[in-house]
Amino acid sequence: MYRHILIYRFLMNILYVGRYNDRFRPVIDQIKKLPKNALIVELCFGDTRIAHYCRENGYKWKGIDLNRHFVERAKKLGYDAYFEDLSNMDTVPHADACVMIGSLYHFHAHVFSLLKKMLTAANQVIISEPVINLSSQHGVLGFLAKRSANTGKGEEKFRYNKSSFLSMLKQHSVPLNYSIESVGDIGKDLVVKLIKKEND
Repeated sequence: MYRHILIYRFLMNILYVGRYNDRFRPVIDQIKKLPKNALIVELCFGDTRIAHYCRENGYKWKGIDLNRHFVERAKKLGYDAYFEDLSNMDTVPHADACVMIGSLYHFHAHVFSLLKKMLTAANQVIISEPVINLSSQHGVLGFLAKRSANTGKGEEKFRYNKSSFLSMLKQHSVPLNYSIESVGDIGKDLVVKLIKKEND
């Protein structure tokens, strides 16, 4: 499913019960609040829905992903995309906003370090994270959910739920000096914006 974008979109639409495009809308609503020509850095971008919106609406976009197929496709479409393993990056490119959709759970063992890199790169971090775990279900949805978690490093069992996701963010908010704003809930995914506080 990670080799061909049409297959990826088709299967993700099954997982999202036909509402796959809805997962991007709360993120786009936050981008709209930024001034035109603002730079959006999207980590683990996969699909190019956000990149397309940025291009069509006067924003700059830069994407980083571990999947060569997605990166090569994005480059062919003229987007500023880079093949990188985020786990091995010391820094994230500076931006007006840093975005991650559906991928934070992959980094749960090092989430503090990742959040720190994102907040160092941008004053605003927009995260959309699945908080309803379908991988434990039987049948087609459970199978696809397990497959969707395998980005090339094997299947991953860890998932956040709404409570553990928000608890984790609150736990790190003091040492990383950010506030948390809930900006969207589409059922399967919870969308939050982390805003870096000014130093006293």
